[in-house]
Amino acid sequence: LRRRMDLHPGYRAGHVGDHQWRQRDLGDRIGLVGISLGAASVLIAAGEEPGVVATWEDSSYSDISVAIKAELRRNGYPEFLETGGVAMARIISGDDLQSRSPLAAVSRMTGRRLFITHGTADARLSVAYAQDLIGAAERAGVRVESWIVPNATHTGAMRSEHETYDAKLIDFFRRSLSGSS
Repeated sequence: LRRRMDLHPGYRAGHVGDHQWRQRDLGDRIGLVGISLGAASVLIAAGEEPGVVATWEDSSYSDISVAIKAELRRNGYPEFLETGGVAMARIISGDDLQSRSPLAAVSRMTGRRLFITHGTADARLSVAYAQDLIGAAERAGVRVESWIVPNATHTGAMRSEHETYDAKLIDFFRRSLSGSS
């Protein structure tokens, strides 16, 4: 996109100005790319905005509560802090971190295209999240493609396999935005 859009966690799809801008400047073939937290954001946006026809996500979480608990464990903190952290976000900024979920958003992308990539050596966000998203997409009739990259770390495939990564990304959007299979 040629304009920054604040998509997570306070993203509100369907703003009249956003919709008019999209129609005027981009037409009706929109593709989104997101990496890490940005991947979760584009999944949520695509689930709420039917004008998004293709989404590329690299290393997203599938459920924020599960991801927060895993991050707490990884850093040696007790999981019960997740509840307090989510509550504090609501109190301090008004953000409901659990109100939108990439996993739920994927189920609203029926018939649209989604590319999921994740590294098997990701210590930040487990490759299991990618498997969860792939399964949800398949059950919802999303036109999902995936590339699980052996030994790639968190968002590492774009560095360790950069030529293949670039080729897959370009090919995905060429096919998706041109309307071809």
